[in-house]
Amino acid sequence: MEHVDREAAIQAGIRLAEAEEHAEAVAYLAHAVDLGADEALFHLAFSLCRLQRWTEAAGAFLRAAEVGDDDAWLNLAIVYVELERWAEAEWAAEHALGHGEEAAWGPLGYALLQQGDQEGAKSAFEAATSFGDEQSMIQLALLLRSPDLGRAKQLLQMADEAGDSKAAAILACWQWDDSLDPSLERTLRLALEAYSPACVSLADLLLLTGRTEEALTQLQRGAERGEKACWLPLGNILLDHFDDVASAERAYRSGIAAGDTNCFYNLGALLLDRGDTAAALEQFQRGADAGDQLAARALRRQS
Repeated sequence: MEHVDREAAIQAGIRLAEAEEHAEAVAYLAHAVDLGADEALFHLAFSLCRLQRWTEAAGAFLRAAEVGDDDAWLNLAIVYVELERWAEAEWAAEHALGHGEEAAWGPLGYALLQQGDQEGAKSAFEAATSFGDEQSMIQLALLLRSPDLGRAKQLLQMADEAGDSKAAAILACWQWDDSLDPSLERTLRLALEAYSPACVSLADLLLLTGRTEEALTQLQRGAERGEKACWLPLGNILLDHFDDVASAERAYRSGIAAGDTNCFYNLGALLLDRGDTAAALEQFQRGADAGDQLAARALRRQS
């Protein structure tokens, strides 16, 4: 490798990347960069992404952007999203937009959403939707479900018609919520492949149709996959149908740890039934502070 000149290293790296031989491509492209070939940085970063070496990819895209490769800003924003470095993703997306890269609206929306700026995220996703970004349509639909269900469904239908299977899966879950129609079982099972939170809707259907053990299994699988929406119904089914107080408590606490603030109320109610009033009040207070109305009402009743 040490005898390969920079131009030959770039060409070899690009050929290997095109052949999906990204580990070998990285070796050649990194060599070219070491020889001062800034034009190899973008290609290097791309192959690093394909290898899921995200931190190194971010560094390469940043260097490419700093030496004047304007196309690198969008990719940098996407990599920062992958790394969950939200403030940096916002910064990179804004730079990309400044260079006319409209595709950066989507990463910007996601970065803002993860930093708690829902209104800013909505605006960014709206802009991305106008350019046909299906993932932004889905994110915007999820944000609009409560204030504007009609528009939210319209957005999902647009994404569905464009071929996005996740949009179709979410629509199936919403249809179940609206109708509680057991004939949706097959649709919900298919939805699991594209949208794993569908396990909550499927478990609800199974529970409603008397298949409690199978419902429990679905929720346990979802929780194991990291679906935070599974913890609350999992705790409820363990408590209400299996009288397993200890496991229900663990489920609620796991839900809280995953960020589901609705679990504060259920954990507080369980602790109150157990006679641990002080601990229950603490959970109700935490839930009320997080904006949960059930927890707030329970706290007022106990005061």
